[in-house]
Amino acid sequence: MIDFYFYFTATTGLFVLVMILVKNFSKPKGLNNCSADEITVIIPFRNEATKLQPLIKSLLNQSILPSSIIFVDDHSSDHSCEIISTSLNEKKEVSLIHLPKDLNGKKQAIRFAIRKVNTKYCLTIDADTWFKEQFFQKLTVSENIDMQIRPIIMKGDSIIGHFAGTEYTFFNALNKLLSPIYILSSSGANLLFKKSTFDELDNFESHRHIASGDDHYLLRAFQHGKTKITVSDAKNDLVFTDSTNSLNDYFNQRMRWLGKTKVKTTVSELFIGLLIVIYLIGGFLSITYLLFIGRVDLFLILFFGRWIIDSLSFLNYTIPLRQSSHWWWLPFFQLLYPILFISVLLGSLFFKPKWKDRKT
Repeated sequence: MIDFYFYFTATTGLFVLVMILVKNFSKPKGLNNCSADEITVIIPFRNEATKLQPLIKSLLNQSILPSSIIFVDDHSSDHSCEIISTSLNEKKEVSLIHLPKDLNGKKQAIRFAIRKVNTKYCLTIDADTWFKEQFFQKLTVSENIDMQIRPIIMKGDSIIGHFAGTEYTFFNALNKLLSPIYILSSSGANLLFKKSTFDELDNFESHRHIASGDDHYLLRAFQHGKTKITVSDAKNDLVFTDSTNSLNDYFNQRMRWLGKTKVKTTVSELFIGLLIVIYLIGGFLSITYLLFIGRVDLFLILFFGRWIIDSLSFLNYTIPLRQSSHWWWLPFFQLLYPILFISVLLGSLFFKPKWKDRKT
């Protein structure tokens, strides 16, 4: 097993180097600034009164706003609507709409808002995010793009929060690295797509019964339609959000995310997922075994080899974003993440997490 994993790790390292070279020697074609007038921003929310202020501050600080910003209230029971109305009442681009009683959930909130969109692009943003002052002024979109998966950085205030942020960024970096071959994931917290393509390919009825996963299923629909999808690592496209800062919140969030992939998993997802599991779990088992048998020399070779490979993948994504501060967490990531992943996997078999006071 140890010999196999050493060969597997070496092959992975070569693959990472090749993919980085492909990225850095392939210049993006047709990259241009997208006019804010071509975009409608959709912000679904439910009971976000305690988290809205950073987003509102970001909107107020913009020198240019998009054609329309639609806040969609998903039956909030707190003061979210009052906060939005009071804080943004002077912004003519901002509107607040309410989801009808017979509709609920983020998926239906987004689709309800899309009916009112008259622009070329839609940009979905979560209500608990924030971004820099020139966010809408410097939007860049590749020519003829159908979907752009845009960067998100999680900010934590605790050890768990920093670790969760490192994990999240690592997998976003992996998504960017693999994007020329297959895009694994997207996030509705910062997702741009062409409205006409959405109207043509949306297959909501096939996953209506699943509360979350709007971004996951939309990505798969666009992939099935063989559309043009890119993963951005441009710093001007970046949004920030708070990380989970407790183990309970971490497990709930990760079990909810894992639940998105349990339905209609593709062969490509299964194959790539298996390779990732071998890399992460196999590494943990290998270094544990090497320590157990006293082969400290091989342990150090494998441990630092993994760190180098993880760092190359991570920094390839975070350096353009200028968000590399979590890099030094990577040694802990390779030791702790496999334990957390197995815990999340087992937990998902017995517990169904709640999201916004609803079962997912």
